[in-house]
Formats: sequence, C-alpha cells, structure tokens
Amino acid sequence: MHDYSGGVTVPVAFICLIAASCGLILGDDVGVTGGVTQMESFLKKFFPEVLRGVRSAKRDAYCKYDNQVLNAFTSSFYIASTVSSLMASRVTRKVGRQGIMLIGGVLFFVGAIINVAAVHVSMLIIGRILLGFGVTTQAAPLYLAETSPARWRGAFTSAYHVFLCAGTVAANVVNYFTNNITDWGWRVSLGAAAVPALIIVVGALLVPDTPSSLVLRGKPEEARASLQRIRGPDADVESEFKDIVFGLHDRLLCRLACAHDRLRRRLPAGDQRSAARGNASRVCAPLVLEEVHHQGYPGC
Repeated sequence: MHDYSGGVTVPVAFICLIAASCGLILGDDVGVTGGVTQMESFLKKFFPEVLRGVRSAKRDAYCKYDNQVLNAFTSSFYIASTVSSLMASRVTRKVGRQGIMLIGGVLFFVGAIINVAAVHVSMLIIGRILLGFGVTTQAAPLYLAETSPARWRGAFTSAYHVFLCAGTVAANVVNYFTNNITDWGWRVSLGAAAVPALIIVVGALLVPDTPSSLVLRGKPEEARASLQRIRGPDADVESEFKDIVFGLHDRLLCRLACAHDRLRRRLPAGDQRSAARGNASRVCAPLVLEEVHHQGYPGC
C-alpha cells in the first residue's frame, strides 16, 4: 500500500459522511416496512381484509398476512432493486459516482413523498418501486473507496454498513412511537425516509465526483482538481493521480481482453437476490416478534 500525501482532511470527512449516509435510506426501508405492515391504521386503509383476518384469528395472526397485494407492496422494492441493478453499473459509468448518488437520492425522496400521500395501494407500490430504483443506483461504497485515503479505506467503506444499521434502528424507533397514532401514524413512518434522502440530495450537490470516475469519462484535469480538493491544498497528489490513471488503464485493458460483460451484468442481480434473502427476515421480524410475544411461536 502506497503512503500517499494527504490524510483525513475536513473535505474527506465531509465527503465520506455524505456518501456513507446513503446507507441510511436502505436501512430505513428495511426497518420501516415490517413495522408499517402490522399497524392497524395502515391495514385498515389499504388491507382491511388482512386486518379482519388478524382480529378473527383464533390461534395466531401471523399467517393472516398471506395476502398477494400486501406481498406486492413489500416485494416491489426488491424487484425494482433487482431490475435496476442490471443497468446501474452502466449508468454509473456515464454520469459518475456523484451524479448517481444525486439521482438515487431524488428517486428515493420522490418515492417517500408518494408513499406519504398515498390514497390507494397502487400509489404505495409506485412509491416502493421508486425507492428500489433509488437504493440500487447508489454508488456509495464505490465512492467511499475511491475518495478515502488508502490507509483509512477499510474504516471509511465500513461506515456505509454502520449507517445502514443505524437507519434500521432509527426506523424501528419511529415505528414504535407512530404505531399508536390513530389513522395517520403510518404516514409518518413512511415519510421519515424523505429526511435522509434530502440529506443525500443536498450533500451530493456539494461534493465532487471521484477522480477515478472523472478519468474514466475523459476529464483528467477535473480529476486532478478533485483529488487535490479531497486531499487538501498542500498535499502532493501527483503520485496518487498517476497510479489512478495507470490502474484504470490496466483495468480497461483487462476488461477488453477477458470480455466478461455477461458475467458482470449477472453479478449485481445475484447480489440483490442475496440481499433480498437477508432482508426478508428483517422485514418480517416485527410481525414474528409481536406474535411470539402474544401467542408463542407462530405456526400455520
């Protein structure tokens, strides 16, 4: 590992804080969905048949959530994430890391607003689809890896997952307090996602694109200026900048030689499928825990 000039400067800390905040929106959605789907006010407005089944359940209410439209509300987010992952890398190369964070933040913000204003289940599903596109187009881990100092790269890239967990915890806390709000508590829970999304949109407008992204798009002078801004005005960035250029050149040659386009397009989708399996337990956790608390282990 080269010990390049420049350490953890204020611009580096701010840039990485904004990029890591992208984990909040994914964590928020994972945490909020399970809580909202067991709120009586939410079920009463959009899924009254599920609510009637829950209230009339003789043994447990967990299996009464077997409703296709309710499942569509939950899974539409992950379906949109999987579909958008097929084009995310191509779009990221075209518009840059900073641009894709801005697009993702806007999509997530719009999706959250649609969910807050929903009067029909179709609006909920449209909002969830926009949320899914907003999450997958985030290039936050890549942005963190390309802007953080080499010595601190592991710590900075792991901040994304720290924020993801923080977002999940925050969403569950919000659900706890809004669960007892009659009629409109679910709107507060779903609308809370707009807060981190707005932070990301504003932050993305203030941070530069990564030097690697700018070099890939044929803007070497802007890339050098971006690296200088990140590392500090007194840092000598020539050595690191040359390594970035040569590294990208070698990567492009390897890509042309190996011709793994088909494999690369499949990998993000596989990652989304793995993430969906992991998130399923977190989404359903509020329902399962509530049923365990009241009735014991749920069974059909």
